[in-house]
Amino acid sequence: MNLSLAAALVPLGGVAHIQDLLRLGYSRHRVAAMAHAGDLVRVRIGWYVLPTLEPEAMRAVRVGGRLGCISAARSFGLAVPVDHRLHVTLDPHATRLRSSSDPFHRVHAGEERGVVWHRSDQAPRTAHERFRVALPTCVREVLACFGTEWAVGVLDSALSKRLIRSEALEKDAALASTAAEADGRSESILESVLRVRLRAAGIHPDLQVEIGPYRVDFLIDGWLVVECDGAFHGTEEQFAWDRRRDAYLNATGYRVLRFTYRQVVDEWAATLHTIRSVHRQGRPEDVLT
Repeated sequence: MNLSLAAALVPLGGVAHIQDLLRLGYSRHRVAAMAHAGDLVRVRIGWYVLPTLEPEAMRAVRVGGRLGCISAARSFGLAVPVDHRLHVTLDPHATRLRSSSDPFHRVHAGEERGVVWHRSDQAPRTAHERFRVALPTCVREVLACFGTEWAVGVLDSALSKRLIRSEALEKDAALASTAAEADGRSESILESVLRVRLRAAGIHPDLQVEIGPYRVDFLIDGWLVVECDGAFHGTEEQFAWDRRRDAYLNATGYRVLRFTYRQVVDEWAATLHTIRSVHRQGRPEDVLT
């Protein structure tokens, strides 16, 4: 790696047009030599990136845009819904688009399978925004693409990581109602989706409640525990931990309901029916308070 080149491109987020490189003092011959040596990657005609740039960001720049929506959220290290497509944000007037895998193959917006296109007139203001949209723009795109539940989940994750402040979001008219639903205490995006769906159904649980030596995802009316089983719960160690916790909660009189990703996301009507049916049975008499 050419360390002086890497340092020179830091203010550009590792993404440079040939004109940027010429202004930095590199000749076209030198740029070609650095690309041949692997110090730069030519992702499309006239555009170069550092080889250390994350692969999804490299593909987005190759297309002619930046990481957007959940691809940008994933780049920020945030929780996202399951979706393996590349989300690219384009300038509203962008027309000279390229394939995300072939810089010499021109495509039209919406033509390439596996790529979702977004449009934004928010120009890059920081180095990182040269390869991905700003976090508020990212959340707005998730809201438009996936809906409120998932946008709240992304926001919950951002709040938990302290990448954004809810006060700043509340000033954004497009995000104010979504920000009002957000809660950084959620430990997974599945919890966020379940919380939003429960509240929409008129059920307002307490979050991350300590019961004896354990903490539960949701507690309804002081006795009904609702737990989300994400991917992490599939490990043998977590499975054993969950069962010990369930045994303790049941022994102390709580009712415990545990739901998988599929039950929360794809089978919500049946899941909500189960929660309501158990809730109608009433509070066990021997819950320790």
